[in-house]
Amino acid sequence: VDADSFGLSLDIADAVAATKDGGLCIVTSTGAAAAGARGEASQKAMLARLGTTVCSGCFAQNELGLRALLGRTAAAAANAGDAILPIYATYDAHGPVFRVAARIIRKRPGVLGKNTYNQARKL
Repeated sequence: VDADSFGLSLDIADAVAATKDGGLCIVTSTGAAAAGARGEASQKAMLARLGTTVCSGCFAQNELGLRALLGRTAAAAANAGDAILPIYATYDAHGPVFRVAARIIRKRPGVLGKNTYNQARKL
């Protein structure tokens, strides 16, 4: 599933839910609001959609935006009792564009827990 939205309008939980077991969920967010770079309004939007905010003007704002997007993807999977295996995360200044991809690991007996990573590598 490749979910792309302008800004932070995407419901990441829907993208994760639509991805089959072992499938790749790619989530993209574009626009300065995705980085929390447009002042108080974008900080509120980021908090509502991703559950966190990024300090405006801080040195690692782009990396923090990627971490927030990946973290929200992981939280969406965890809320359904599933897990993710991050594949890649990328940032492009034109837009800006934040893009993360993760393999979705559905809840199966004996998979989630301390051996999740080893089981996911076999998918």
